[in-house]
Amino acid sequence: MASSLRAHVAAAQRAAVRILHHLPTAYLRERLTGPRQALLGLLISIQSGVNRIGLRPVRLGMIAHLDGMLGWTQQKTPSTRALFVALEKLLPTELEAVLRVAIGEVLSLNRERMLVHGRLVVAIDGVRLNARRSGELARKFGRPKQADDQRAHQPQAMVVTARCVITGATLAQEIVRHDGSERAAAKRMLDRLQAMGRLVILLDRGFPARDLVGLMCERNIEFVVRMCGGKRAWRELDGMTDGDARDATVPMKLRNARGRWFTKELRIILTGKARRGRPRCNRTPKRLLLLTNLRGTAWKTDRVVDLYLRRWDIEISFREDKRLLGAAMSRALTCDGFLREVHALQIYRSLMVIVGAFVGKLGQPVIWHQATRRRTSTPQILVIAWAMIIEGAQGPVHGTARLIWLAEQAQRDAEKRRPGRMFTRECKGVEGVWKNKEERRAG
Repeated sequence: MASSLRAHVAAAQRAAVRILHHLPTAYLRERLTGPRQALLGLLISIQSGVNRIGLRPVRLGMIAHLDGMLGWTQQKTPSTRALFVALEKLLPTELEAVLRVAIGEVLSLNRERMLVHGRLVVAIDGVRLNARRSGELARKFGRPKQADDQRAHQPQAMVVTARCVITGATLAQEIVRHDGSERAAAKRMLDRLQAMGRLVILLDRGFPARDLVGLMCERNIEFVVRMCGGKRAWRELDGMTDGDARDATVPMKLRNARGRWFTKELRIILTGKARRGRPRCNRTPKRLLLLTNLRGTAWKTDRVVDLYLRRWDIEISFREDKRLLGAAMSRALTCDGFLREVHALQIYRSLMVIVGAFVGKLGQPVIWHQATRRRTSTPQILVIAWAMIIEGAQGPVHGTARLIWLAEQAQRDAEKRRPGRMFTRECKGVEGVWKNKEERRAG
């Protein structure tokens, strides 16, 4: 077990080195801090900024003890001004290349763990991120409307993200205006996602459109989409949103990429038991009306419903980004600076997924359609990822023993029982909420 875990940790460290060392060490001007150091500075700011992204002079104290270890120019810790100048020269396209390398490493290390019946389960959704008040950002992303038709004081961007629901890895993303189309961004991401293998795409009620569903059918992409009921329902579903539970096949009129209409037999699932809606309004249980092209004995009704319910993991990851990784408010005043922060955030999440690959080796395998009682908390994964960044900057296999010790501690904490209780810990959110009502009732 120890030798196997050591091999997994060494593989994860090599992946981290390939990601962190993808950028060169120096610009053309030797006296300027290099792009690799600028990226490490961004990652340091993410790890240390609970509510803020961006570099601040106070955070540079975290870099002081790394002097000479991370390959700073002339073996000196960079000044605040040097890092800012280096960040201005670090192009978002260069970070996009690093992010592509990170996605490749995540897929290579987690391929078996990410697949459900040979398919990669991906949820697509959008989240709005606030930006600083600047004219450039306001012209680029716009300012949302508030009450009485007034504009907000600060710009806001829409980040449409495709994430693996099993690991939380970011596989593709599009950054558009605050009023941009999530459907159009999802269409643009389909090519990149389909190149990764067979897919099952999970979409919420804001995405269903005849052209998007038709495009996925035309490309033989499997999907599960939650449909609207009532007056907003498609006419083929009229009268199917009420009554008993059903699993039926209905001919749907769709539109392909060339704008031509065609008819496709799709599967409609209406749950019989009311299920909870979004957590902020979960006092009103709701029934689910799902549209899917999944068929076969492996995709029974209950399994399709359970698969769709995993879509909520992308909402949890958005909350982790804002509360734990400091994405609630950007500190950049330019468009390039904003894009750098978003790309650096996704690179850090990729490193966290790589950490989760070897931390999970210590526990029982997670079954995708069952609730797990053992869940390592996100803050622990974040800390281990930070340790791997420091160790990975020094060499491929440096600090392996320390990473193994941190992973064992994280797994041990995940299996702890609640103090004073005889129930195992169940943590579904980033704050570590205990959910043991059923066990307490049964006891």
